[in-house]
Amino acid sequence: MTNDTPPTDRSAPSRTTSLAHPSRRRLLKAAGAGAGLFALGAGPGTASAHQHSYNLASALNKSLYFFDANRCGPDAGDGRLAWRGACHDEDAAVPLEEAVSNGGTDLSSGFISQYSDILDPDGTGTVDVSGGFHDAGDHVKFGLPQSFSASNLAWAVLEFEDAFRDVGSYDHILHHLHRFAEYFLKCIFRDDSGEVVAFCYQVSNGGGSFDHNYWGPPEEQDPEQSPRPAYFATADDPASDRSAAAAAALAVISLVLESEDPDYAAECLDAAEALYAFADEHRGVPQTAAPYYESTNDADHLCWAAIWLHEATGEDAYLEDAAGVSGDSYTGHVSDILTSVHDDWHNTWVQSWDSVWSGVFLKLYDITGEERWRELAFWNLAYWSGGEVSHEASWGDYIQTTPAGFSFLNEWGSARYNAAAQFMATVYRNYTGNSDVTDWALGQMEYIMGDNPFGYSLIVGFTDSHAERPHHDAAHGTDSGMPSVPPEHEYTLYGALVGGPDASDNHIDDTADYTLNEVAIDFNTGLVGALAGLYTYYGEGDEPRDFLPDEYWNEPDELPWGESDPGEPGEPGDLDVTGDGNPAQDLTGDGLYEDVTGDGNLGFNDVVTFFEEHNGDVVQSNVEYFDFSGSGSVGFNDVVSLFERL
Repeated sequence: MTNDTPPTDRSAPSRTTSLAHPSRRRLLKAAGAGAGLFALGAGPGTASAHQHSYNLASALNKSLYFFDANRCGPDAGDGRLAWRGACHDEDAAVPLEEAVSNGGTDLSSGFISQYSDILDPDGTGTVDVSGGFHDAGDHVKFGLPQSFSASNLAWAVLEFEDAFRDVGSYDHILHHLHRFAEYFLKCIFRDDSGEVVAFCYQVSNGGGSFDHNYWGPPEEQDPEQSPRPAYFATADDPASDRSAAAAAALAVISLVLESEDPDYAAECLDAAEALYAFADEHRGVPQTAAPYYESTNDADHLCWAAIWLHEATGEDAYLEDAAGVSGDSYTGHVSDILTSVHDDWHNTWVQSWDSVWSGVFLKLYDITGEERWRELAFWNLAYWSGGEVSHEASWGDYIQTTPAGFSFLNEWGSARYNAAAQFMATVYRNYTGNSDVTDWALGQMEYIMGDNPFGYSLIVGFTDSHAERPHHDAAHGTDSGMPSVPPEHEYTLYGALVGGPDASDNHIDDTADYTLNEVAIDFNTGLVGALAGLYTYYGEGDEPRDFLPDEYWNEPDELPWGESDPGEPGEPGDLDVTGDGNPAQDLTGDGLYEDVTGDGNLGFNDVVTFFEEHNGDVVQSNVEYFDFSGSGSVGFNDVVSLFERL
């Protein structure tokens, strides 16, 4: 039994009564508007009771293990899954001068000669692009889905950090984000002035003469039979979509890691700025490293990167790059879809590797507070609801739904797109307080979790009845060379989201079906974000369950800054939260230190200070004294509880 269902007939109210993990700007905006926003429960995150049938905490916890299964490189076996091992060591020594067909690079001899000291400082004739993550059930490292996954996983942490902490997965997702960052940093090649001269955006190829001529464990793949070429963006052969997407990822990751390792976060941000400048100056979308993930445009990725660089640096020039206006005309990257401030653009897609406009609109509303960005974001979510949430305007169409009510965009990974829309709905609620969109999202997630016509969960290893045969070489675990031999898998691919149903609610749980039963890192990215948001609003009482068999478990490699550890409660008197020499005080004698600033008074400044410092070392090392909600841990719900106490 996996114990992934909570008690039946239990109403689960929202986890918080206000913003789950808002920016400091949003908290201060609320403070400036007066305390009524909190007191009246009118702000984002207002509780709304809604029954649910599955354990959201357990699903969130499991969903991160898929990324361990898709690690690539000499340290691929150092994650949390003991059945994975070192693979694709050849990525650390890709021959520069060899042809792509022989596992070389697409760089010209002239370029290699000009920049050999940057590409190959040791003079080995090779370039190191090892690490990162395999894309799907195959072993290619594609640029757009990898960068998309990194930026959106990091965004999920920024929005719903407390959810990851509550279910014990905060360090786990930080491991993944650090690995993404390490890989991107390795793939950026800069000259002495700091300018980017090349960016490796893809390793291997999905063509029949490359990776897809092999079915079997990545540890046993022969580079002689399946060459692994490296593809680069340069000034003369640009890939501004892939470069900008990676710049965005590094920028968001820098925001997540700045409290854990400021120096490393600064390194990520510096690289992000350089890579964005390179992408913005050298525009062009490559068509040569296919036949998969051909981008339709680069403007959305450039806009996405500029927005996050604005968030990370505070520089308005990046916001101008994204959505600058001259008169009534847009001058920034959004001008690709919106010519004038009076234009409408109805987004019928979703946040994905090929289009990040959904995220762009949400972040622009978050940053600027301009109503037009909220309207564009809401239109997309109402469209995705299939009519369950009505458009605000007098007209608007809706997405196709299956007979069972599952919002359906595309047969190839239908659950992937649906989960991404759910993630956007939870972020929208964070920014606006609208619970209608998350009520819709919860119903869609329950379809994914097993409340569907085929009667099992599309998340592998979740509940007793789940998809068991995902299209994944490593989990299949045999050297037969055929996905159907044997029919059973050697390993359970815990937490993986399989492709999803067709338009008629049919699903085929067959390893060979790469349409309905594929798995991929971008699939799970939307799932992780959606689960973190839904847990935040509906997961009260849900707890993660132990599920990995002993033979599966592996002690993970350590994070450079060490693991997060709440430690033992401190003693009264050593609770200097702000570091200004004034320790927090217990003015009421209840054992809780509401006077966070230590000034001898209780006021809204204590709430603001606690919001800013509640994830800091002092508070997290002294949970006993700051657990205002009584949950056993400290998160944003305690900020709200402190406010209510005042």
